[in-house]
Amino acid sequence: VECTAGYDGGLNQTFHLDIFDDSERKRLLTQLTNKLKPIFAVQGLESGHIFHLSVYSANSKGKSVAKTITSNTLTLSSLSSDAKQESVPFLMDLNPLFGAVVGLLTASILVTVIIVLICKINRRNRNRDQRKDSANRSKCNSNSVKDKGLHEFPDTKSPDIIPPSIEFTGDLCPFIHLLLFMV
Repeated sequence: VECTAGYDGGLNQTFHLDIFDDSERKRLLTQLTNKLKPIFAVQGLESGHIFHLSVYSANSKGKSVAKTITSNTLTLSSLSSDAKQESVPFLMDLNPLFGAVVGLLTASILVTVIIVLICKINRRNRNRDQRKDSANRSKCNSNSVKDKGLHEFPDTKSPDIIPPSIEFTGDLCPFIHLLLFMV
């Protein structure tokens, strides 16, 4: 039983709960007192019975008017069904907004991990391709290219212009043609 305390008049008050049975004699079954708050936990009452509860406060000036409530205790069968309802997993009671936030957070973490993995794979492939290209270039820059006189330019010709009369035959790397004419 939980009540709201009224104005205390500046004096300390004590809260009381008297429980009576429903018989014609209204026999007093138990009496509870709380000095701090009008909150009472009653135990040991028979199930399935009607009781009269009388709540009041008292201080050094006297006693307040009692408020009487008629109530009944639950039967054993209803107590067992309440226990079954309380055993429902706590996940069923989660707020849908909380579930949405957790789902959104999980999805964003997953997308971030996938993007990082894709970037690492692309970087690894790019580095591998660059190593292959540099290996092919070093093969092509062998002595056979120097023997053909491709790197020797007279002073009157610009080294940026490649004469069209050069033919790539023999043991020259086929990539020289691509490197010279595609760049």
